[in-house]
Amino acid sequence: MATPSSTNSDISTTQMAIISSVNRTCASESLLELYRSYKYILSTSFNIIIPIISLFFLVYAIKQLCAQSIIQYSTRVLLITTILFAVCHQIAYFCFKADLLYTMLFKLDQPCNLQHSSYDCRFITIATTTSNCGMALVQLAMSIDRVFALKFNRVYYKLKSIPGITLALITAVI
Repeated sequence: MATPSSTNSDISTTQMAIISSVNRTCASESLLELYRSYKYILSTSFNIIIPIISLFFLVYAIKQLCAQSIIQYSTRVLLITTILFAVCHQIAYFCFKADLLYTMLFKLDQPCNLQHSSYDCRFITIATTTSNCGMALVQLAMSIDRVFALKFNRVYYKLKSIPGITLALITAVI
């Protein structure tokens, strides 16, 4: 068991932003100063606006993608699947930044309740990890789709969007 003097020396030498004591996680003064900074608040506010704008452009991208006749149906399905995974990622990012902004504006008077445990962050972590993996897997599915288009040329074009739907479902299940 550590003595109080050794614990204080460990904290001062590492300059930790988080100080743990008696099952609570409290923010240090340097973290509180950062959260009070107008530049950091403006930066976080800007980072909340970006996902909202990108969601608008993702919807616009889906509309444009459906209107383009030069893209194969199967490829369209896979591109739309990629966009849906990107939407999931943006929503998780928005939630994370909105929670941070709420903390900075309304919870600074409770320094021991600022930080979240990793258990509390599980939904955002799962959403961002799933969406990143999903986008990578869809890129792999697009490569497989192109192989099918080149190898089974006559049959592939008769199937229209069936290969893309099948690969998108496999990607979603994985």
